[in-house]
Amino acid sequence: MVTPTKLPRWKRISAERYQEMRDILPPIDIAGSGRFLVSEPMSHRRCRRLDFDFVCAAYQAFAWIGNEHFECCEPLTRSELRALEVAEILENVDA
Repeated sequence: MVTPTKLPRWKRISAERYQEMRDILPPIDIAGSGRFLVSEPMSHRRCRRLDFDFVCAAYQAFAWIGNEHFECCEPLTRSELRALEVAEILENVDA
């Protein structure tokens, strides 16, 4: 579980946007519940999930939960995506 003060914000997107991003490059780190990262990193930064100072690639993240599709408002590392629970995504969706 990611520290609550560090939980990323998510926004609702169309099913078409979700599918476009899933198809544009091979997705990496598919994490269940339709969660995936686009395989081209957007940046590199310290991972919030690791206790030591380690720089990781951060990627554009997407999720499909129920009938809704979401895009993370900031790039996530592989560890951060894996650590997120479905409820944590839904609790942090912008209105």
